[in-house]
Amino acid sequence: MVDRSKFPAPDSQATVAQIKEFNAVTDTTPAYLWLVTEGNSRVQQVVGGRTYVRVNFAGTATGLAMHPNEQALREYREVARSYRAIHTLLGTPAPRDTVQMLARLGYLLASAAPAAPAPRRGLDAQLAT
Repeated sequence: MVDRSKFPAPDSQATVAQIKEFNAVTDTTPAYLWLVTEGNSRVQQVVGGRTYVRVNFAGTATGLAMHPNEQALREYREVARSYRAIHTLLGTPAPRDTVQMLARLGYLLASAAPAAPAPRRGLDAQLAT
């Protein structure tokens, strides 16, 4: 359980184990997908999100699994170095270009249990009348 009022220290056993597990998953990822826009207006962000959803649906229909991996794409001080590194690695210089989405891409192992459907809220929870 995570106590949101007190996060573990960067060198704590929990944090180190989580990073080690994430690195192992990342090291075995066969492919990555990224979506780039020229600029970063709100419209471009929404179009990027819509495009990712369409790509995800199309990939899922062919048996591909996708996992968003975009923490380094956030635009706040704590990840500024990672943000620049991702743009440099992908040859998409910010601020002219913006990587809107980065996702791991591959096939699930045959032995993997299918994921349960994500919880969905009804229309009433989306609209205020």
